[in-house]
Amino acid sequence: MRGLICKDLRLMLVQKNFFIMLAFVAFVCMAALDDPAFVVMNVTLIFTSFLLSTMSYDEFDNGYPFLFTLPISRKLYVQEKYVLGMAGGGIAWLLSTLLAGIAFFLTQGGLPPLSWFVLPFAALPMLALLIALMIPFKLKFGGENGRLAMLLAIAAVCAIFGAALGLMQSMGISVQTITAVLPAMSMALSALLILVICALIVAISCGISTHIMEHREF
Repeated sequence: MRGLICKDLRLMLVQKNFFIMLAFVAFVCMAALDDPAFVVMNVTLIFTSFLLSTMSYDEFDNGYPFLFTLPISRKLYVQEKYVLGMAGGGIAWLLSTLLAGIAFFLTQGGLPPLSWFVLPFAALPMLALLIALMIPFKLKFGGENGRLAMLLAIAAVCAIFGAALGLMQSMGISVQTITAVLPAMSMALSALLILVICALIVAISCGISTHIMEHREF
């Protein structure tokens, strides 16, 4: 797996100018905004998307048949993409959160309150969902078609979610009503529950991606 990670990192070095520009724009936005926390989510998701774009490079010029002549199994290839996405996205999240905290300190003259960290931490489940959707769609439909299929799937989920909210409102049921009857949980327990659910989603996605890859013909 280390060899695959090194290969992908070398591919990313070709786009090092983009990552330098992304870091510069992110820091400028953090310094210019009163609350730079939302930039953390954007930086994390954009950086992870570009890390996973290495699958498109692997497809070029019959790259997959050549790649699997090496002592690399298809299952290992899939696992490496998940490790790369989670590790790279996690590092991007950590650095962007640190920069956002520094920007908050410089602009507000003090340390951010505990509530400020809610939005940066919301980027973690979004990161897991992005990886869980992006990898199987790219493996199933290819680079460009996979991106289009993923966007259509996200649009369909949003449409279903919106229709469900509209139906609830027409029945006189609001989100506040539902949350009011839920048992109160501590922030730590809520965060732990979200992380467990995200881990299960990623594990299921990895199994689906492995199945797709093992049955794919090149």
